[in-house]
Amino acid sequence: EALQILRLLWSDRRSVTFQGEFYQLRGAHPGPSPAHPIRVWVGGYGPRMLRLAGREADGVLLSTGYVPPDELPAKMAAIDEGAAQADRPPTAIRRGYNLMGVILLDRPETPRIEARPGLLVGPPAYWVDEIERYYRDLRQDTFIVWPVAGDEVLQVQAFANEVVPAIRERIGS
Repeated sequence: EALQILRLLWSDRRSVTFQGEFYQLRGAHPGPSPAHPIRVWVGGYGPRMLRLAGREADGVLLSTGYVPPDELPAKMAAIDEGAAQADRPPTAIRRGYNLMGVILLDRPETPRIEARPGLLVGPPAYWVDEIERYYRDLRQDTFIVWPVAGDEVLQVQAFANEVVPAIRERIGS
């Protein structure tokens, strides 16, 4: 209901009425309409939330720390199920993945961290390989780097300057 209300408030309607089970609006007067459509992304990983996202959202954002890659197929199936319930093509929902981990750089101050499920730990080339796999095999299309240890600025720079160009070259984007 909250997502439906947001979309109504962002429309060009001058007055919004909504009667839901949890929320009601009677003659709400939203401000000016946005200059462009506002995309709604949902963060959540339970099957019910993912089906809701498939029905209502423009995108879903998952994190490797909560949803390791081996769990992605089941999560994608739940999103697809929700999309089918709303007669939406599964491709209408963007799929983002927060990549938690450490980009190991050839520098003395690079932290040495033990790998664990859902955490990417490796040099830029390893990140390129993993992202390509997430894109091609696991249907993820948007990636956010989330350094969990070490110099975050250097890792984000390495992601932007080394990983992203290599991925774009590999997938033709």
